[in-house]
Amino acid sequence: MKTGIEMIAERESKIFTANGMSREELRLNYNAACNAYLAAFCEKHGYDYEPAAWTGNDPGGIAEVGDLFVSMADILTDIDRDAPEEEYVKYYDYCLRVGSIANGELQTPNYDSWLRGCPRMDEEQIARLEELQRDVRCAEMNLKVEIDRINNLKQE
Repeated sequence: MKTGIEMIAERESKIFTANGMSREELRLNYNAACNAYLAAFCEKHGYDYEPAAWTGNDPGGIAEVGDLFVSMADILTDIDRDAPEEEYVKYYDYCLRVGSIANGELQTPNYDSWLRGCPRMDEEQIARLEELQRDVRCAEMNLKVEIDRINNLKQE
């Protein structure tokens, strides 16, 4: 009878296949599919396609496209759902803007939910939160100035 370590070593030494393809062939097919989706996304949105756009040279992760960082999930959604061309930039800008409020504490939708018309804040709500955040930052700065002033008085 084999020990657990022997069984693991034996299992790791085998080349696993799927549909007759080796792991290497699977990886190459996966990379090719990811690059094909990325190329389609770039073409649709008017960006130059760069196979080296994947951050960390990790196809299927995050791609730097123009001045955007786009997840594979968003690329798939955009192409597979045939989303309107301008919709991704609207979604991206919304997420950046909302994400910058309250140190990212506000939740943002995923792109698929966005395309399905999920609830989202309107311009007035976002502007109000941005105004409140400016007020908080101003108050924090005033507090720091006052604390520094008091601390300096104590040192005199």
